[in-house]
Amino acid sequence: MYKPPKGTPEDLRIAATVQYLFATWFEQMSNIIIAVYEDSDRLQHARRKKFESWFEDSGVDYIEKHDFEFTEEEGTRLASLFIHMDFVAKEQAITNFISAIVNGHVSI
Repeated sequence: MYKPPKGTPEDLRIAATVQYLFATWFEQMSNIIIAVYEDSDRLQHARRKKFESWFEDSGVDYIEKHDFEFTEEEGTRLASLFIHMDFVAKEQAITNFISAIVNGHVSI
């Protein structure tokens, strides 16, 4: 798990903000969240794990989380796609996201 530098207090407002976002953003079923985890310090796995804990603690049970890992010249990129499970075009949205990354139309 990501540990902030010693002496740095954890900002509980971040968790509350992310959880509020999950609870309200998906009131509109066609909304999607794509989280890309910063990797400049090679702590992207810890960031994904922290974000996942916020997602799980939000208690929102109508959102699906799909994790992606892409290897590029610069290194491994991690992303998560959060999507409402009742979104009519869910499978197409996921396919389009993967296709955009694989075909180089989007760089994460």
